[in-house]
Amino acid sequence: MVLAYAVFDLHLPGCRGLKEKRMIVKSLKARIRNEFEISAAEVGAQDLLQRAQLGVGAVGPDQAPLDALLQNVLTSWSRTSTVRSSSTATSSSMCEVTGLR
Repeated sequence: MVLAYAVFDLHLPGCRGLKEKRMIVKSLKARIRNEFEISAAEVGAQDLLQRAQLGVGAVGPDQAPLDALLQNVLTSWSRTSTVRSSSTATSSSMCEVTGLR
């Protein structure tokens, strides 16, 4: 089993309140979940007005398709989003699950 994830550090330049920030982040999470069928959550910078950290993750049997999926998320993000991504960190790791029947 392989776990792959990416963390996007976002800059929200026009955000004037936490309600507006929550609305933007909620919309981004829904779009990513619907388009790619991947988990997404706000993972950091919740108390900062014009910053957000969005994490996405997926689990699968092989690493190559998951790496391609994360690359597709990043490519789609950079093409369509009005939110600026100031940095991205990606990782994948192999996990062995034992004891399941």
